[in-house]
Amino acid sequence: MKKPASFAIGAAVIALAYPASAWFLGSRIEATLDEQYRSLAELPYAKLISRDFQRGLFSSTETATIELVGPVDRWSKKPEEGAGSETSDTPPATPIQITIRTVFQHGPLPGFSTLASAIADSELVLTTEQQQQLAALIGDKKPMQVHTVFGLFGGGTTTLSSPAFAF
Repeated sequence: MKKPASFAIGAAVIALAYPASAWFLGSRIEATLDEQYRSLAELPYAKLISRDFQRGLFSSTETATIELVGPVDRWSKKPEEGAGSETSDTPPATPIQITIRTVFQHGPLPGFSTLASAIADSELVLTTEQQQQLAALIGDKKPMQVHTVFGLFGGGTTTLSSPAFAF
């Protein structure tokens, strides 16, 4: 076999293998997330309200809203409604809902920066009112960012960051 033909065949294999592996690893990440959300259903204090997962070949986007219920919903009460001040006339506290948007880059070389199944960048999705309330503390910065690297053979690392603030 001539060298140019071997090179062309090798290039064709790589050109087909990379998208196929990105698709496979993306489906693996989606299956892992499905399992985590099934586990969430077993928790007495959290409930998945909505989840929208848009999968592509090299990247995916997920928006999930989780509601904190049970004893945790006391966090949403005003200070003057503290523990022990409830009466039969007091309506129940509004449950807290948290919406998280995550952008996934599928491996095996997500973002051409590392060898991994995927890289995920997550952030809180805030309402306009919540953004205005936080602006006094952190300005126009994002309140929280989460960067996760899903290991190619399992495991991974997560980094959580938030801007400094004082109140």
